[in-house]
Amino acid sequence: MLYEFDSKFVIINLLIWLILIITNGSEFFRYSAKKPGFSFLFVTVALFTTFGFSEADTYHYHEIYDEMLKFGEAIHVEPFYYWLIQFLPHNYYIWRFVVWGIAIILMIATFKRFNLNSTAVGFVFALILLQQFTVTRGCLGIALFIYSLSFLLKPSSHRVLSYIFAISGCVLSLFLHRSMPLFIIMVVMAFVPLNKTLIIISILAYPLIRAGIMPHIFSFINSGFFSDETADFAQHYLQSEQSIANFNGILRLCLDYIPRFLIFIFLIKEYIFNNHRIDKPMKFLLQYAYILFYIALLFFGQETSSFISSRTIHVMCFPLTIVLAYHLTINYKRSALLKASMLFFICSDLFAFIYTIYKTW
Repeated sequence: MLYEFDSKFVIINLLIWLILIITNGSEFFRYSAKKPGFSFLFVTVALFTTFGFSEADTYHYHEIYDEMLKFGEAIHVEPFYYWLIQFLPHNYYIWRFVVWGIAIILMIATFKRFNLNSTAVGFVFALILLQQFTVTRGCLGIALFIYSLSFLLKPSSHRVLSYIFAISGCVLSLFLHRSMPLFIIMVVMAFVPLNKTLIIISILAYPLIRAGIMPHIFSFINSGFFSDETADFAQHYLQSEQSIANFNGILRLCLDYIPRFLIFIFLIKEYIFNNHRIDKPMKFLLQYAYILFYIALLFFGQETSSFISSRTIHVMCFPLTIVLAYHLTINYKRSALLKASMLFFICSDLFAFIYTIYKTW
């Protein structure tokens, strides 16, 4: 059965997003307000992701879910997700609630481990991560990986047990999405401390790296490293990118990337160039987010490798959400650049909702 967008249901997602923005809006100006708490965050995000009608993949997964029930075999997904289908009552939205619900619980546990303010988390989650969180089942693998990584970055009093748990969790995350090995490899690069010199060198070297790496990436993708399924996804992604470009044009592109550039400029200026105090785990996650963003930009706009950019941006939103929530938690001042970044994120999200409602009305 083919499932399609219904604008009336997309409006529900827009309303949930607005509720998260408004209830946590005190973080924008940093005035005193009642904190909604992490339970409220779980409920709103669980509703948004379970009934993610604003995201095309929600409908795509529904078709896959029906096929797996019909043919009795795993299609497109990893064995764990097919096992869940067999174990749970046969209802697509129950399956989504369990998969995305576990991912939300893991993210909240990560936020709590880093002692982040629930209001700051709720506001930043709505700005940066909420729509990305809904896109793919891979968010469960990423959430488990980030949670496990937190025990390496901030071990408990039982350090050995923390390290064992961290390694075990990272290994388990490999079975929750095929792309996880790539992003776990990328995290190794974050152990190299970022400083002013490396930032400047990376920016100056960007055109040279892009020109040098892209001629080889096409043969790499066609070499058989990626499965046929991944190649099919790449083709599907490229077609959707072309479609989006035709309809949204430069406005959509600007609204997507301007806030990301602005927030990185702000965070790098704050914690690398100005050397303001930052906890070591947060510095590591900032470095990881920067590396992911840099790699995504290397692949951006390149035909057969553009889907890698999209996936890498998706993962980047997880550590970036944590670092920005940390900044809002420990700092009372809201600079003009920070406010501009957050306003652009709001405009970007709002435009995505409105355009989806418009094109499906």
